[in-house]
Amino acid sequence: MDITIGTSVWGVYDQFLPAWAESIAAQTVKPAAVSIADAGVDNPEYLEQAREIIEAADIPVTVSTIPFTGVGAARNEPFHNATTEWGMHLDADDTLLPNCIEVYTQLADQADVIAPGEIRGNNITLFPHASRDAVLQARHSVLSCGAFRLRFWRRRPWQTKNPWVDTVFWIGLAHLGARIVPTTVPVYRRGDHDNNLTRTWTDAERIAARRQIREQTKRWTLHP
Repeated sequence: MDITIGTSVWGVYDQFLPAWAESIAAQTVKPAAVSIADAGVDNPEYLEQAREIIEAADIPVTVSTIPFTGVGAARNEPFHNATTEWGMHLDADDTLLPNCIEVYTQLADQADVIAPGEIRGNNITLFPHASRDAVLQARHSVLSCGAFRLRFWRRRPWQTKNPWVDTVFWIGLAHLGARIVPTTVPVYRRGDHDNNLTRTWTDAERIAARRQIREQTKRWTLHP
C-alpha cells in the first residue's frame, strides 16, 4: 500500500519502539515508508533498534530530530516529506496486527479515512458506525492510528494550540468532506500502561477537551 507509517516519540516512550517496529516488519502487506520523529528520546538505543528492524524488513525508514514543542507539531513532523498517497500515525506504544495494512488496502478505494478496530487487553472494539456524519455528530469513531489520505492532512494537519489533538483531527478532515470507512476486524493492539499521555490529564483538561470536540463539530475554528 502506498502509505507512510509515522510516529513521534519522546521521553520514556522510546522503550516501546522495538516492539512497534517488529509489528510493522511483520505486515502481510508492507508499507511504502516509515518515518520516525525523535522529539527527545531518553534512550537512543531503542530508536536505533527500531531502525534496524525496519531496514531488515526492506522497508525504507527515515529518522528526523526535532525539539518537542507540543503533541500536534510532533505528530505532523513524520509526514512533512512524505510522498505517499496515504499516511498513518502509529503511536510508539501501539502495535499493528499483521493484517493491518492488508485490511487498509482492501478499503482504500472507497475511503479517505479508515477507522481501525482495536484490541485493548482482552477486549475487541470495532466502530461499525464510523462515517463522516458520525464524526461530525461527535461520536467516537476513529482512533489515532487511522489511515488518511495525505492530501487532506496537507490542508488540515494536527492542530498545535493544545494537546487534545486526536479526535479533532478527524473532525477537521470530516469538515473537508473526507469519506470515513470502518474496518470490520481489529487491526492493532493499543498500548496500556501507566505512562500513557491521556492519564496525565487533569479533570479540567478533560472537560476542556470534550468542549473543544463539541465546538469543532459545529464550526471549525482551529487553524488552518
